[in-house]
Amino acid sequence: MDFNKLHNHIKKSILSYLATRIALQAQHFSGAFLSYQRAKYFEHLSLNSFSAISNLKLEENQDSYQRNAVWYFLNAALQGYSTAQFKLGMLYLNGQLGLDSNEIQALRWLNLAADQGHLEAQHEISKIIRPS
Repeated sequence: MDFNKLHNHIKKSILSYLATRIALQAQHFSGAFLSYQRAKYFEHLSLNSFSAISNLKLEENQDSYQRNAVWYFLNAALQGYSTAQFKLGMLYLNGQLGLDSNEIQALRWLNLAADQGHLEAQHEISKIIRPS
């Protein structure tokens, strides 16, 4: 096999590999992004499900919305979506959406987001480690 044939064969193999990786990453990202958007929807419902007349059904709905929001944030975060990792870290840090405040869990998720270059996560970590 001459050099040009070998070069073209390697080039085609690499391009094929890269095209497959890009397609898989796009699928992976879209699933994580969709989970994140669902989480934001349920978060919105949980924060805006109050009425002048408080009843048990309303509280059950709010609890359900909170559980769904946290589940979808977790789903997106586990898929590596840094914005969801940051959000989950902040939820743990502030004890929101029915989660107890937990600095260890908060730092875990914030570190995952920061490792991907998420600037807000890096800033929050610096505030936790070096409080002003």
